[in-house]
Amino acid sequence: MYNFQNTHYFSDDLGLHLVDADTGSLYVDANGNRHYNVERHFVSDWLRVLQFEGRLHHDPRPKFEENNDDTFRKSGLYPLIEPFDLKGVGGVSFRYRDLIRQDDTWLYLPFLRRVRRLSSAQRSDALFGQDIDVDSYGGYAGQIPWFEWKLLGEKPMLASLHGERLPPEPCTKDGGMTFCEVWEKRPAVYVIEGKPKVSNYAYSKRVIFVDKETNFIIYSDLYDQSGELWKVVMQSIRTSKRPNPRSTTSMTSHACSSTRSASSTCS
Repeated sequence: MYNFQNTHYFSDDLGLHLVDADTGSLYVDANGNRHYNVERHFVSDWLRVLQFEGRLHHDPRPKFEENNDDTFRKSGLYPLIEPFDLKGVGGVSFRYRDLIRQDDTWLYLPFLRRVRRLSSAQRSDALFGQDIDVDSYGGYAGQIPWFEWKLLGEKPMLASLHGERLPPEPCTKDGGMTFCEVWEKRPAVYVIEGKPKVSNYAYSKRVIFVDKETNFIIYSDLYDQSGELWKVVMQSIRTSKRPNPRSTTSMTSHACSSTRSASSTCS
């Protein structure tokens, strides 16, 4: 799990503009066809992440010498553009170099004109009617020491790590819960169980499936307090040297890279 944290989906800085997500429910019609009913559509203006240590590609490398907050990483998701009743909501989170120190996460609520601080347990709650919680972003976004980890084994599994469509195209055959992409057999996937040490955590445990070659989390099973499977996070990723595969503009002065990942959560 420390390998996953230190070789994450990015190593330096991350900036995603107009990040969007849908939340809703799945139902089966009389003919047995599954349909995903979108209930709310979320759009955030920016998702920004600044890495303070372990930087590989951009100066300052390997870390920021000036780090008054003693942070490992700072991130922000702000402001929400949709839905209308949450317009202007934003959040900022600090992860510290001290692995025992819990994250500090603050939310700005424009309808209250106040900033509210989230506790560690609240990071496992689904905020604002979403299906996914903050600690499940990217498969797992919490601190590693917050859990007791156990390697259950490894096995081959199917995963979507070389997507081709931009934007991602939900599959109609399963009601839009997965993306119609190229799926491949990954020869070795770690199966890891994590049980929270934090009190009042929403889940009794997580079972995380980590691709051995890339440290990419392809699935994450979340169990409720009674030990029943509650939610499943499925992740797909697409990488390209151009922001848009249909673009004909050539980059002559410097190399351009872009990564587009998508995840879905069902309960």
